[in-house]
Amino acid sequence: MKEYRKKETVKAEIYHGTPGIINTSWGAQKVTDGDYIVHSNNECYPVKAEVFEQTYEEVK
Repeated sequence: MKEYRKKETVKAEIYHGTPGIINTSWGAQKVTDGDYIVHSNNECYPVKAEVFEQTYEEVK
């Protein structure tokens, strides 16, 4: 798995998700096809691909 970080901020593990539901501290979150699932600071949440690609960069 590749490692990503929020541009100039925090590291996160990313899964390019399949459709479904994930549980977060805010309750169940719907994941649609093509969303990214971001794991950061002991929390996971879905992020739309367009937002992810503008906000995160691969750690090299």
